[in-house]
Order: sequence, then C-alpha cells, then structure tokens
Amino acid sequence: MIRHLALATLALALCILAGTGRAIAAGDLSGAHDFDFEFGGWNVHHRVKRATGEWIEFEGTANARPILGGLGNVEDCLFHRPAGDTRGVAMHVRSCIGAVGDLVGR
Repeated sequence: MIRHLALATLALALCILAGTGRAIAAGDLSGAHDFDFEFGGWNVHHRVKRATGEWIEFEGTANARPILGGLGNVEDCLFHRPAGDTRGVAMHVRSCIGAVGDLVGR
C-alpha cells in the first residue's frame, strides 16, 4: 500500500513538473484547470472499510475527462470487487459562485 502511494505521488510530481502541454495564464484563477492532472485512463487500487470493520481490497479502472469547457470533469469507474464488477461515476464541478468545487457521485 505504501509502495503504491509513493509511486502515485512520484508520478503526480513528474506530471506537474512536466506540465500539461498547454499554456495556462499565470493570472487565471478561474479554477478551470485545477483538476487537469486527473484526465486520462488510470489503473486504481481500492481499499474500503466495511461497516463490520473489515477491510477489503480490489482493483479497478478510472477514466476522467473534462466537461463544461474545463470547469469540471467526469470520471467513469469500473470496480473489480470480490463479489463481481460494479460501475460508478464521479463528477467534479467548480462552483460558478464561489471558489470551492464540489465532488458529487461516487
């Protein structure tokens, strides 16, 4: 688990250092690019604590893409749970009123 977290942190740091491949204005505070690092396909390892206190672990995939001209994103998830595959969706939308985004779905 710690090894996966360390590798994910390293990968994220390299992506940030490499840039996204497009210029973003230094004064852009719109939040339209706050979650660009999530875009693309990912192999994901999940660890979930059940109500009984038991932890279960399983693999999955996630595919994130921008929506609303970059003001949000949608993530399509496939979970390979021990009882069978299930799907989920997560959506992040930046608030048009304030500077805080909301995570809905999952």
